Amino acid sequence: MGITGTGGAGKSSLVDELVRRFLVDFPDKTVGIISVDPSKRKTGGALLGDRIRMNSIFNSRCYMRSLATRQSNLAVSKHVQEAVDILKAAEYDLIILETSGIGQSDTEIVDHSDVSMYVMTPEYGAASQLEKIDMLDFADIVALNKFDKRGAMDALRDIKKQYKRNRHLFEMDDDDVPVFGTIASQFNDVGTNVLYKRLMDLLADKAPKSALNSGFKTVDEMSDKIYIIPPNRVRYLSEITDTIRDFNKWVIEQKEIAHNLFALDRSNKILQNIGNETVLSEVESAFQKELKSLDRNNWELIENWTAKLKRYKDDHYLFQVRDKEIKVETHTESLSHTMIPKVSLPNYDAWGDILKWSLQENVPGEFPF
Repeated sequence: MGITGTGGAGKSSLVDELVRRFLVDFPDKTVGIISVDPSKRKTGGALLGDRIRMNSIFNSRCYMRSLATRQSNLAVSKHVQEAVDILKAAEYDLIILETSGIGQSDTEIVDHSDVSMYVMTPEYGAASQLEKIDMLDFADIVALNKFDKRGAMDALRDIKKQYKRNRHLFEMDDDDVPVFGTIASQFNDVGTNVLYKRLMDLLADKAPKSALNSGFKTVDEMSDKIYIIPPNRVRYLSEITDTIRDFNKWVIEQKEIAHNLFALDRSNKILQNIGNETVLSEVESAFQKELKSLDRNNWELIENWTAKLKRYKDDHYLFQVRDKEIKVETHTESLSHTMIPKVSLPNYDAWGDILKWSLQENVPGEFPF
């Protein structure tokens, strides 16, 4: 089985999923994998990173070998055929050859495989780009991986049309065209299941003596992304932070209003001794105007502050639960007989400070705790 495709299309992840299904499907069969990675022209080195994406290869019935192309313009190494011959001599039941990422005109994988698969993604560009992909003329199966990307359904339709056009199969039904949408990164993806079954059926047809008759069960469905977080809630963390930032901004605004009210209230008390009715009237008018900008609940917090202080300074804190009065001691006596309050409120006089503390800290059991 030869697997090729563009760089980053998810070939290694797809191979890992196919190997996992093969090992489950055939408990007594073995699989050999040869993965080719490109060599860099400048340094001559190669990052053999295919195995990074593979989790199913750690099995006694699975062998994997990574190879570098040792040439910058080819998708396979010149030693690939020798490696395949060695695996054949070792009598591996299935041999998978995965090439490095290729361009639009590379079809070398066909020369080394009985069944070939081309892996691509919905992000191939304009529909005219499909005319340039040579593997669409030769691949037995096309896997449209990363099917959860935007525009995947349109891409699937266009690729099927191109597949039929390239092979003059204009009468073929779209459902029979061997182009499958897959999400290799998703566990037990239905599209990958269908792809695996189709690949094994092709191998069984081309090698009847191999006994690769798959009993894998599939459903007639397409790949669909399973979201842990629903799409309309993907920004929920951002929404939380935005809400907190907006609340903190609102608290600062309300605090400034409360400060102004406190200043006007103190001014009113001082000016009452002067007895200037005109000035007192203007101060009272400014107070009432400023009060309209303060949230009603916040004004209640300021008004009830003195009563709250008293409740926590009394010997017992009283509250109601189902018509029953609960009494809790508010202080703890130390070894030196000092009465230590369990909840200590700040000694604020200014309304702005009182309001900000009540909205952002407050006592246990009240907003925001």
